[in-house]
Amino acid sequence: MPEVNGEPAGLTTIDRTELAHELRTLIESGDGKLTVRTDDEAQWITGYRVQLRSAVERIHDFCDPNIARLHDAHKAAIRDRDMLTTPVANRLRIVDRALAEYEQARRTEVARLEAELARTARKLEEDRRLAEAERLEAQGQPEAAQALLEAPIVVVAPKIERTRPEGLSFRSHWTFTITDAALLPREYMMPDEKKIGEVVRAMKNLTNIPGVAVEERQVQVTRS
Repeated sequence: MPEVNGEPAGLTTIDRTELAHELRTLIESGDGKLTVRTDDEAQWITGYRVQLRSAVERIHDFCDPNIARLHDAHKAAIRDRDMLTTPVANRLRIVDRALAEYEQARRTEVARLEAELARTARKLEEDRRLAEAERLEAQGQPEAAQALLEAPIVVVAPKIERTRPEGLSFRSHWTFTITDAALLPREYMMPDEKKIGEVVRAMKNLTNIPGVAVEERQVQVTRS
């Protein structure tokens, strides 16, 4: 493609201005004439449609070479970025997975230790109550001793304070796996409109899909 001052000739400011003016003139030429009531009006607007389609082709001829050039440059830039980013991103995933596994292991261990402390605290409370109940029995207060033994034991679960390396934090991320699609409620289903369209175009008015209404629409086709 020839260039003017380093810019593709098809995209110079002058050409842009001229094309924009021609398109504006073409669009304005149809003002007030877009209602079809007679054969003559249908004939005129059919010719007008040919001009509009031709204008669309001219726009593509005008813009597409530069779009292709920029698209190729864009793809090349993305390749360069990905070539540099991929090994770093792969290593980052390994690091994140290692940290996530470390965090999960720490959570599991803390939960185990807290459960062990809770069991110890409960055992101490049970022993204390048993000793207190025996004392009450010895003092001739069997009802009080029995009430003490039957009262629910409430133990405040101990919490272990954790420390993490500076700059390291986690947040909960919930995900899911579909184990049986047949059990999913309807509100979580998405119709396959592409597949429905293929059936409708093939079967036309003979289409028989429950829940789908088929209609025929006229689409303008102008022969130039």
